Parts: sequence; structure tokens; C-alpha cells
Amino acid sequence: MDECITKEMTKSLLKAFEGMNESLEDFQKACASTIESTEKHIVSALFLRESAMLIKLAESSFVTRWYYKHKYREAKYHRIKAERFFNQNFK
Repeated sequence: MDECITKEMTKSLLKAFEGMNESLEDFQKACASTIESTEKHIVSALFLRESAMLIKLAESSFVTRWYYKHKYREAKYHRIKAERFFNQNFK
């Protein structure tokens, strides 16, 4: 009698843990997808900022060129820094 109850409890616990394992795998996939989409959004926004600064640098006069060159280099640095962060920590 006790063995039968023990086997049934074991089977029900095994099913419960299998269900938890499946849900954990789904959660991990969802987190990975979220991180990847966030990475793409951040890097693309930084790339757009870098491109805008490059356009302003190309259109600037001799007097303001030094300012836009600094802003372009700063935007490029931030984009590269974000790319490296995501590549080192999430891939």
C-alpha cells in the first residue's frame, strides 16, 4: 500500500518537475529574444546618432568643424562601446 502511494507521488512530482523544466526553457528563450531585440534597438539608435553627427560634420563650416568632429567621435565611441558590451556579455 505504501509503495503504491510512494510511486504515484513520485510520478506526479516527476511530471511537475518536467513541466517546470519546459517552462524554464521557454522563459530562457523569451529572455534571450528580449535581450537580442534590445541590443539591436540600442545599437541602431546609436548608429543613427553617429550618422547624424557625420552628416553635420560634412555640412559644417571651417569654424564649427572641430565641434562636430568631436561630437562625431563621441557618438562613434558610444556605439562601439555598446556593441562590445553586448558581444562580451550576451554572446
